[in-house]
Amino acid sequence: MNGLFRNIAGVMTIAVSLVPLQSCKKKDETLKADLGDAGYKLTQEDWFRASRGNDVAALKQFSTAKFPADTRDAAGDSALHAAAAVGAQEAADYLLSQRLPVDLRGGVERTPLMAAVIADQTKMVRWLLAQGADPQAKDQEGFKPLMLAVREGSVASVGELAPYSREDLDPALLLAALVGRATAIDELTNYGASVYARMNDGRTPLMIAAENGHAESVALLLDIGSSRFTTDAEGRTAAEIAIASGHPELAALILRDPLPSELALETPVEIAESMDAYVDAAVAQSPAPAAGSEAPARFARQHTVSVPIAGQRLGTSNPPAAKPGEPASPPPLVMRHYQEKEVPIAVKSVKGDTATVVIL
Repeated sequence: MNGLFRNIAGVMTIAVSLVPLQSCKKKDETLKADLGDAGYKLTQEDWFRASRGNDVAALKQFSTAKFPADTRDAAGDSALHAAAAVGAQEAADYLLSQRLPVDLRGGVERTPLMAAVIADQTKMVRWLLAQGADPQAKDQEGFKPLMLAVREGSVASVGELAPYSREDLDPALLLAALVGRATAIDELTNYGASVYARMNDGRTPLMIAAENGHAESVALLLDIGSSRFTTDAEGRTAAEIAIASGHPELAALILRDPLPSELALETPVEIAESMDAYVDAAVAQSPAPAAGSEAPARFARQHTVSVPIAGQRLGTSNPPAAKPGEPASPPPLVMRHYQEKEVPIAVKSVKGDTATVVIL
């Protein structure tokens, strides 16, 4: 009798243990069926396809089926990189909720922010920065996101990244001159990059652009104040470098006779008048003080000028339009408009109190 009970108990144990196994199996089959109905299979390829397609519902089904969120493709990138490269913000947000780091390293040590920059996904770049993505991270080649944006010609991304990378603006400008990205030069100088930046060998952006035959960049750099008379460590001007590099047409552009207005130096009075005109325009567009609280004109002039802050472009020809009922924005302060003007002379030698100069 005891043996009979033991046999019955054993059969019951086996039956009970089979129940959760059958339940799990049925659940897996259901998940696979649901994914199949949505046009996916439980594979790496479809995991990335759902990420690029911004299909959050499918991604959730993958996760329920315990599919690893950090799965990599053949290049070493994650689904977060794939979503960033196509601007799939909802998918990227879900992947971050699955504990994927916002600066997850992928192929050649690139982050999702870098993937978005290279793909020129401006909104995604802005969104990832808002999620805490590191704009100072470097890839395997040593490129930061701003440098990648310049190299790839992702001009809008340059504008998004520039406020986070003030110390990199001049190197980025030199790179833009090297690869001939005139629109990037325009953007960078509006944020404060200096046309007087130099390489270790003394070359300026103008010299670099001329050496590499980038006519549009040369024309823009001349237009925004690059000096044609500056020399590198070997004493060569931009025109001489252009000729040596086989670009005589650029040398001719650089060597054209300067216009009188380009050589004219503003007097201190003219500079003060220019600054006053800017402030007066800002004051004129500010709301009138409340009744009984009229401030002296001097106080108003000191406190109504808008000053650009981090994350805001320093110069633009098209300030945002005012909303109905709001005062108009003051004219923009374009930093490159306040650069020095070139003088076509150079000091040849100095002896005692006497300097010998030459006209270039």
